[in-house]
Amino acid sequence: MLCATTDAALQNFTKEELEAHVENLKGLQIKANEVFEYWQKRLESALGDKDAFEQVIESLVAHAKKLR
Repeated sequence: MLCATTDAALQNFTKEELEAHVENLKGLQIKANEVFEYWQKRLESALGDKDAFEQVIESLVAHAKKLR
């Protein structure tokens, strides 16, 4: 959508078409921000899981060393 809009196309838009295009771009920006926030939360969750798994592994290794 965005990459298909050339300078020539923009210059040939009527005022109404340009306003509609701007509104469409605003909608796309809102959607992009929602998608970014979703993936940001997923990343934070994955990093939390990674830290928890690393702590469990460290505990298991420490316990195994004690048993030897």
